[in-house]
Amino acid sequence: MLDKYGTSTVIQEKIRKTKPTEITNKYKPTNEEIQTHKEMIDSEKKLITDMNEIERNYKEIKKMDRQIKRLFDSLLGKSKVDLYFEKLVDTPRKRKL
Repeated sequence: MLDKYGTSTVIQEKIRKTKPTEITNKYKPTNEEIQTHKEMIDSEKKLITDMNEIERNYKEIKKMDRQIKRLFDSLLGKSKVDLYFEKLVDTPRKRKL
């Protein structure tokens, strides 16, 4: 027999009779599963730190590349005003709200 929500009354009785400890204590992971889960979390953290390090290195290389380009341009005879305006165009602006 179904109630007004469409669930069986037999299932509802079984749910009422089960104790909360029986529901929570049914599954316990093994030591191997726990170890593999910890290893997965550690590898994920290492991957994130590696990605952040690569991003920092990329930004540093890009910055050094711009500085070297400006140095060569200044050695080739570009004026300081031209170099200043190129620097303004190259650098991203920080917006203050």
